[in-house]
Amino acid sequence: MFINLTRPVTKPFLAPFSTTPISKAQKNLVGLSLEQLTKDFLGLGVEGFRAKQVFSWVYKKGVTCFDKMHSLGLPLRTLLNNEYFIDYGLVTKEQKSVDGTRKWLVNYSGQTIESVFIPESKRGTLCVSSQVGCTLSCKFCHTGTQPVMRNLKPAEIVGQILLAKNILSDFVGEDKLVSNIVF
Repeated sequence: MFINLTRPVTKPFLAPFSTTPISKAQKNLVGLSLEQLTKDFLGLGVEGFRAKQVFSWVYKKGVTCFDKMHSLGLPLRTLLNNEYFIDYGLVTKEQKSVDGTRKWLVNYSGQTIESVFIPESKRGTLCVSSQVGCTLSCKFCHTGTQPVMRNLKPAEIVGQILLAKNILSDFVGEDKLVSNIVF
């Protein structure tokens, strides 16, 4: 049995999971590899080691606001705010089951997919979508109820993982909730 935790699409709910691009020239930092980020930084005149610091803030600590990356100087944080944004996707609906399973409908460019976290006694499985739509047509999964429309971009797949870890507060502490990721 799922409890419907539909949350309205409002800034207070979205703020922890994405920053809003201020121009079309900005690039989503989510989904970039360390190598891509280093190359970008060097092109902007930023030391390559800074890419590793930002990468750690985003992927290991789950920070979604450049201004909270305290090991970076103000000029670099300002540059990052001008050149990049961080977008995990837009959660339009959340459901939680009595067994702790959580489902999120996530919107990417007007198309919706589903991510599911399934807690078990010895592991936590995160099921992420790799496509909008699915050929398996599983009735319990929103993605499976749609015909295949397109493959998701790397940022959209990685964004689901970061989104779940952020919602579950799984970036902090020794014991991680998400131990298994399936597509």
